[in-house]
Amino acid sequence: ILAIEKDKEAFEKLESVIKKKKFPKQLEIFPLFGLWEDYQTDLKEILSSFDWGFIFADPFSTELDILKFKELLGSKRYTKMKDILIFFNLQTLRRQKGRMLKSDIERLERAIGLSWEEINSDKDLSDIVRESIERNFSGIKDFAVGVAYPVEKEGELTTMDYFYLVLLTNSIGLIDKFLEGYASIIKRIVKADIISLFEEIDYLPKKDITLFDYWKEKVNKFLSWRYLTNTGAHEVPTIKNLIKKLNSYKKQKYISFECSERYLYKRKGKHGEKGDLSPGNIRSRKDLSFIRIRLIH
Repeated sequence: ILAIEKDKEAFEKLESVIKKKKFPKQLEIFPLFGLWEDYQTDLKEILSSFDWGFIFADPFSTELDILKFKELLGSKRYTKMKDILIFFNLQTLRRQKGRMLKSDIERLERAIGLSWEEINSDKDLSDIVRESIERNFSGIKDFAVGVAYPVEKEGELTTMDYFYLVLLTNSIGLIDKFLEGYASIIKRIVKADIISLFEEIDYLPKKDITLFDYWKEKVNKFLSWRYLTNTGAHEVPTIKNLIKKLNSYKKQKYISFECSERYLYKRKGKHGEKGDLSPGNIRSRKDLSFIRIRLIH
């Protein structure tokens, strides 16, 4: 593991933690002091040496060059089989907004994907900024999913989001685990019982739609922790959960599926009937996009 930190005090703390903590023998951690850009060659060599891996970045602490970073992430040579998690500290950005130099503003525009006027007009750096960050990093992997984490102060939820995480991955399974983890955190904070996330009518598509767009629609709603706290709802819209609901609508003759037979059960079995969607064969964004849900009028 390469851990790069440019702040001297933070680097010394990082070194101290690494020395004190016991890690598995096969795991080596190399703390490096300085700018991310100074170690690009080292990173590329290491990333190209391993098929699997995980990349975590905190662009507003390291102030890394986001264009170079996106270029690195977008290269399949380095990141083909690696998942990426990017941390944005929205509270730090709020504090910095009023005293930013021109170079800081330009860096922020590149990271978020909005003009300074658009960023400055969003007082709380809320939905507009978060959605733009997610769009700005989409295309690197099949999925880009961002979650805003609430913060408690003196036992009460704050009105603003402090931290924002964007996960980039090609894995449906990892996205589902990410959503489940988010639900468990919200549940712990809100201390609510698990009830249905959406009203029954909200599950039924309102028009012909691909499975990917249907999933995206439900996930975007789920990722608003304010929505979850207002409804006390924590049912996770994983692919498996949504397909189960869609198969039930097919049985009721509300919808039909238009797709290759490889996405369907070929005979009645433990988990579905012939013609139902089979979640085990749906493994990528391309699969989700090839399945069309059609309303039966």
